Amino acid sequence: TATKAYPSGTNKMVLVSGADANWPDGLSASALAGSIDGPVILTNTDSLLGSTANAIGTLDTGASGTATIYIVGGTAAVSASVSTSLTDLGYTVVRVSGADRYATADAVYDKIQSIGGIGTYDGGKAAIVVTGENFPDALSVGSMAHSKVYPVLLTKGSALTSGTQAILNSETNAIKQVIV
Repeated sequence: TATKAYPSGTNKMVLVSGADANWPDGLSASALAGSIDGPVILTNTDSLLGSTANAIGTLDTGASGTATIYIVGGTAAVSASVSTSLTDLGYTVVRVSGADRYATADAVYDKIQSIGGIGTYDGGKAAIVVTGENFPDALSVGSMAHSKVYPVLLTKGSALTSGTQAILNSETNAIKQVIV
């Protein structure tokens, strides 16, 4: 889907684990991909899939400059060997992660903010808040998060994590609209 979505190529991509156990990091990846105008691509946790490497190569060939691959998640989700494989292929690798799924979503928010900013809705910066306990609802907002650059923040069901609450309460971040 990445090569179909970007037929002219791109030199910015987001890489996440496609493993069942590592789905939470992929939830926040769509907004990061939107902020860099690139796709989300899946790989194995412990090794770079050949099909993934081929897709990255195809996308990079169509764009000028060296590709930057943003890995979302810690080394338990996408191993250091995957990062090394990408570096060995000549790509620039930037890992965006936190101590857990919630902190990773917060780190993705910070990265989006540093790259170019958060999308707006009804005149104010917007974010999406979803549960980090399961994925169907969060998965359904992926395209909106990508196209509008609305960061996806995770919560523990009925309570906000301290990191998510800090992002939403920060005057610096100025989040005015929250989609739940």
